[in-house]
This record gives sequence, structure tokens and C-alpha cells, in this order.
Amino acid sequence: MHQYEFQIPDVINCIDIEKEGIKSVNAGILGGNNIDFIQQYCKEAFAFFEQSAALFSTSYAGKLNVVVEQLLFYRLAIKSNQNIHFLLNSVAEEFSDLMQFNLIPNYQKYIHLVGFAKKSPYACDMVDRHLQYEFPDFHQNILQIFHSINTMSSNV
Repeated sequence: MHQYEFQIPDVINCIDIEKEGIKSVNAGILGGNNIDFIQQYCKEAFAFFEQSAALFSTSYAGKLNVVVEQLLFYRLAIKSNQNIHFLLNSVAEEFSDLMQFNLIPNYQKYIHLVGFAKKSPYACDMVDRHLQYEFPDFHQNILQIFHSINTMSSNV
């Protein structure tokens, strides 16, 4: 087994888990009007990615993404006294309410493929079909990008 070393950002490393627990936010949609804060978050996230690059080619990649995307953002927001507003007030523990493709567009307006669903052929096919139906130009652009990437990688 390989040992990987990485440094956890201070804003995360200082969590008192027994007092605070571990709280985070999903950044399926991320935005705001405090550009300085968003730039600081991006700077810290990129620094962590660069420092831990070797880990992102291992089975830890998904877990590290959660740390950077969700935990780091939350902790920086708390430290900076930023208000966080959420699109959804609550989400089912198994995230099933985020993947109700059959309810689009009449009853469901937001779909978010959580980690495991991104590997599901069914879920990926449903995203493809909805993009093709609702955003045909955008869908075509994505296909062109994939085609150009595949063409470049097959020439290597």
C-alpha cells in the first residue's frame, strides 16, 4: 500500500469534531456577489489540488473532492462570516429527490448527479437525453468537445 502525504488546509484542520461535528455544503450550484470570498475559496481549493495532485489518481479522488468542494467552502464561509443560501431547504439522505428525471420539467426543476450516479449508465443517459431535448445547441457543443478530445487522445 502506498502512503500519500498531504496537508489539510488549516481552516479544516482546526475543526473540533466533538463540539461542532462536520458540516459541509454541496456546490452543485455555487455563486455569489462577494467576489473576494469566491476568489479566496478558489485559491485555497487550487492550492490543495496542486499540493495533493498524486492523490487524485487514486481511489481517494472522490473523497478528496468532497473535502475541497463541500467542507472547505463551508469552513471558509463560516470563518469569513459569509451567509450561505441554499437552493433546496432539505435533501433526502440517499439523494433520491435530486435524481427524479421523470418529474422534469413539470414538477422537478433541479437535477444533480451525486457521486455514485455519475457512474450509472442510466443516469448519464437521462442527462444526455434531457440536454438534447431542452438545450440542443449546448448538447451539440458538448458532443463536439468530446469528439475532439477523443480524436486527440487516439492520435497520441
